[in-house]
Amino acid sequence: MTLAAKTSPPSPLDWQERLRAYALLVRFHRPIGSLLLLWPALWALWLAGNGQPPWPVVLIFIAGVFLMRSAGCAINDFADRNLDGQVRRTRERPLATGLVSPREALGVFVALSLAAFLLVLLLDWRTVALSVVALGLAALYPFMKRFTHWPQVFLGAAFGWAVPMAYTAVTGQIPMEAWLLFLATLIWALIYDTQYSMVDRDDDLRLGLKCGGSDGFSGITANPLVGRVTDRCVSAGGTAILTEIPEAFGAERVLLERAVTRDVHDRLARILADFRQYFIDHGEPVHENPSPGNIEGGITTLEEKSLGAVQKGGRAPVTQVLRYAEGVRGEAGLAVLEAPGNDAVSSTALVAAGATVLLFTTGRGTPLGFPVPTLKIASNSDLARRKPAWIDFDAGPVVEGADPEQLATALFDLVLATASGRRARNEINDEREIAIWKQGVTL
Repeated sequence: MTLAAKTSPPSPLDWQERLRAYALLVRFHRPIGSLLLLWPALWALWLAGNGQPPWPVVLIFIAGVFLMRSAGCAINDFADRNLDGQVRRTRERPLATGLVSPREALGVFVALSLAAFLLVLLLDWRTVALSVVALGLAALYPFMKRFTHWPQVFLGAAFGWAVPMAYTAVTGQIPMEAWLLFLATLIWALIYDTQYSMVDRDDDLRLGLKCGGSDGFSGITANPLVGRVTDRCVSAGGTAILTEIPEAFGAERVLLERAVTRDVHDRLARILADFRQYFIDHGEPVHENPSPGNIEGGITTLEEKSLGAVQKGGRAPVTQVLRYAEGVRGEAGLAVLEAPGNDAVSSTALVAAGATVLLFTTGRGTPLGFPVPTLKIASNSDLARRKPAWIDFDAGPVVEGADPEQLATALFDLVLATASGRRARNEINDEREIAIWKQGVTL
């Protein structure tokens, strides 16, 4: 079935409720962010004024800091409006809950920025010119999270830009000590914001790894390429979830040898044994390929399929083994999830276990999609050319001599862009389905 979530539009807010919503938007209830921004400004004013900065300038900077921090919160929530609802720490923010609209958030940003600029006009022209850079940093920072792995550097620059502004406001120039203080502030912000980001570790990227109908290229193009992406994700602290237990038959040793503890090894061995018994109990042969699509694609045995399928797990250590419907824990590594090979059932199980993006390799093509972004990775270029509306990435160039590492980088960048809000083909096509593992035989 296709999921089409429909929610009733929120009731109009009265003026008091709207003010409260705006106060939440600008973090009025959490002033620590304003203080973090204020301290570098006060340091700079104190040093520039030899311990006695002009009080009118100090008051202008204090008011400006609170205004710009509030404006920064508004534009940050606008940039993250499609993601905040999926993160435990941010899902109650007013844009995520619908209390404030994106247009209202932009309006708040513009109004507060304009108010801060009017304050700066009371100072000299050099400080006014620097304030334009400050506005650009505040507006750009939230979007840098989409285009760079170092957004904290932009945040540090935004927090520290009050330093050269303070020096020009007090002395009319920017000496070397001002730039040294700016650099120190940037490093300080980089450290504390990196530590602060650890709060969201439980919401880090979790890749769901899935094979669709395979062909003779799957095991040498798409699946190994996904394995390289898995290794990069895990090395960065993320988690990948591998499922389709029947498609490990014949390749069990590849996974068992990577279990990080004896307990993980034994749990994985038990799930493999239980699934073999599941086949036997339903009168199904264990070592034959039950999928007509795989046979038509050129796969002759289940072992052939398995040796290609397990490559999606790369070389990551197996740190978790999950029974069907269990959720993944917040630890880096490869998790193995109990589920059958059926595309819809296993993909739904991956989502239920906590996968935030699915990497779905296919040699035959399918429009299927699930409740999270489902990136279709074609094992051959012909499929990618014939079905561009279904396919998100072409792994076919591997057989034409393309550098696998460069392709892995391109795929990893696509995964990061998708996790940051870019729509996958299944989302563009509104393909979101679920299927539950029912009683009886599901292979």
